[in-house]
Amino acid sequence: MLNDPWTGIYGHEQEKSDLLKIFTGERVPQSIILSGPKGCGKDIIASRLIKILNLRHMNTADPVKFITRSHFHEPMIKYITPLPVAKNESADDNPFAKYSENEFNSIMNEYQLKENNPYHLISIPRAFDIKISSIRDLYNYFGLAVTEFPYKGVIISEAHKMNLPAQNALLKNLEEPPEGYIFFLTTDKPGYLSQTIASRCWHFNLNPLSSENLRDILINYYETDPAGAENVAAIAEGDLPFALELIDNDVAAFRKKIIDFLRFALAKRFHSAAALFAEEFDDEKEPVMIPLIIRMVLKWIKEYYNYINGKEPVFFKEYSDTFSKFHAKYPDASFHRISGNLENALYRYYENNVNINIIFMKIMFELASVTDSSLQTTEYNIL
Repeated sequence: MLNDPWTGIYGHEQEKSDLLKIFTGERVPQSIILSGPKGCGKDIIASRLIKILNLRHMNTADPVKFITRSHFHEPMIKYITPLPVAKNESADDNPFAKYSENEFNSIMNEYQLKENNPYHLISIPRAFDIKISSIRDLYNYFGLAVTEFPYKGVIISEAHKMNLPAQNALLKNLEEPPEGYIFFLTTDKPGYLSQTIASRCWHFNLNPLSSENLRDILINYYETDPAGAENVAAIAEGDLPFALELIDNDVAAFRKKIIDFLRFALAKRFHSAAALFAEEFDDEKEPVMIPLIIRMVLKWIKEYYNYINGKEPVFFKEYSDTFSKFHAKYPDASFHRISGNLENALYRYYENNVNINIIFMKIMFELASVTDSSLQTTEYNIL
């Protein structure tokens, strides 16, 4: 066995130790749920465990190269992700059969980026669900005559996005798994999996990355300069998607806009609040802007509560007066309800093709409801 079978994988030391003991022991589970925040390394840990298991039963001249190359390639690993439904596609089709050449190449490019960087966050337009055809295609994978690897792995990434027919189809495999195959369901929302599936899997939860782990990932996998990675990691608090959004934008300028946006929205000056971002919502920027606005607002709320509990703000340090002034004017104001609503809005935005004006109005009304309770009954459906 290698001295460090986890090279290139950051954080989760206790969980990696526990998993290593299991996968070098006598009883290896055939179905595992790996849950944890988006971007924390669930997929690469699953991939590495399959390689660790194979190293016990095969000889290789270069074990380091074996475990650090080809993270998600068949035949050793079948990697399943959410995919868009193609025009005229049926549940009986091969999951990739009906895509145009451009659609297919775009998807394959995302998979290659994931292969090159196991911390890459796959982004495929209209990929809302894991299709039943992707699960049915496993029978073709199981039928491959591969003797090179004693163990093969099925990694279902974002497993919570399996629709009900896909979960039912998978259940048959989990109840009678083929010999030599290990199933990994990776998800940041394990509660969305059916209880029947969850009951047939071992469950390991991974904690958020530390700031140091996130810094190292940004440096080693995203080629971020060390000083910039240090600053972003300190702000993002282990949240890789948020860190990448920060890197891609002018943080200082955007932070100032968020402060102005909060002031206008809390004062119910909705037109002024919306005008701040009017130029930001083109087709290219919109997919990034809405999540970034929500995340930055949630960051301000978190630091507001830190402030009133005696902790110094970090991200909004230069705007600490906003905390003191707001608390002085509204000492009993609570953001707990709207924090949950905004997190749900963020999830819905990622899951659905939500109208930009509706979700932006929701953000503003949620903030205004903190200082005007009459707005808490205002209905704005973003589904």
